[in-house]
Amino acid sequence: MTNSEEWQGITPGKMAEMADRYEAACLIAMQRARQIETDDAKFAARFREMRDGIWASVAQELRDLGCPEKDVAGKVADVVNFAVRKRGLEGLPATGQA
Repeated sequence: MTNSEEWQGITPGKMAEMADRYEAACLIAMQRARQIETDDAKFAARFREMRDGIWASVAQELRDLGCPEKDVAGKVADVVNFAVRKRGLEGLPATGQA
């Protein structure tokens, strides 16, 4: 699906699946970064690097689903924001960097 006219967006169910995978990957990245770095500044830098890789994975999944390249960045942001809102609805901290 490379034609942008064929792209119908992400279904709510698919958005929830992607957000769940994103959230799980971020939690694992945080744990790994904390194991590697004890200094807070180094931990933050390491986690940002790992998070960038997670965002790249979300972007690739969107491309695989047929999302036009011009819309990929916005849709990655949608997935991340959905994950943050979902976390808030579940009573978990929804603040900080997703």
